Amino acid sequence: MKQIKALLLLVLALPFFASCSDDDMNTAPCTVGFESSTIEISEASIGYVNIPIAVDGRRNGPVHVTIKAAPTGDNPAIEGEHYYITDKTLNINADTLSTGQMNIEIRIVNDDEINDPRQFTLTITSVEGAEVSTQTTTVSIIDDDSDLYMGFFGTWYLNATTVVDMAGNTANVSMPVTISGATTQDDPAYERRLTLESSSILSGLPISFTLDFNYDKENLNGTFGMAMGQTVVTDVQTSDPVTGQALTVNVSLAGVNSQGYIDLTDSYESDTWVIGEDGTLPTEIMFQPNVEILLGFMYNNASYPDASGFYNFCDYYGLSLTREPLY
Repeated sequence: MKQIKALLLLVLALPFFASCSDDDMNTAPCTVGFESSTIEISEASIGYVNIPIAVDGRRNGPVHVTIKAAPTGDNPAIEGEHYYITDKTLNINADTLSTGQMNIEIRIVNDDEINDPRQFTLTITSVEGAEVSTQTTTVSIIDDDSDLYMGFFGTWYLNATTVVDMAGNTANVSMPVTISGATTQDDPAYERRLTLESSSILSGLPISFTLDFNYDKENLNGTFGMAMGQTVVTDVQTSDPVTGQALTVNVSLAGVNSQGYIDLTDSYESDTWVIGEDGTLPTEIMFQPNVEILLGFMYNNASYPDASGFYNFCDYYGLSLTREPLY
């Protein structure tokens, strides 16, 4: 099958730094404070979570805020073990708007332990250029391991065999992926769908697709379903198979059926996984060895019908999802 490699553009974001002296501090009436005295964060939160500090009042200069974290409650959360804070010194510049917001950036550590909510406090310890309103908030990290569905959230590895060149040579690969999903029971996707995201599957491009979550509560087992035909990333730059000119395409997830034809409609289910007697979640999700997935795009050219078809950037077979890399 014909393969086309897309040219990728890497844009580097350069940080901008500004400095100011104490003489430039805001002197206009202004208050800063947490928007709420209590905050709940799911342990399954992916990436960084922002905890807002409200800024009220037009500012004729910058405002500086320093915060500290401390464990609290019957099951205290320990900084550096259960969560990390990016920066405890926050700044906001002068602005004619009457409201603004600073954010404390926090990364939650998702472990496999079933526990009561862990708690810590965030306290504004010093402010320059404003007065303090709500000085402290209590943050509760809500455990996700007692929730079976959320227990699948986090980092996994997609293991597969892939073709690495036009000669058909293959290699075994383990690609890190992040699995997430709905975090509230009123979300229609809760306990029905998961989202798989990765920048390691398609030449560094960030792709995303859903997995059906099928769970039999009576028998304590289930499967993952991978629906073909999903768009995994949009606006990918490649070249037209006929003219060679620049072409922008949406990349889809496709399968290969038993007759060897492209499949954009079926859903490929994993083997059945089982929950342990002690509630232990599986650490390996296997798919049938003959399951093959492609990432590519449909191309139609009425003037050159023989060139029409599905063009794949990469293909994988022998699929499995594991908590640790196999290769």
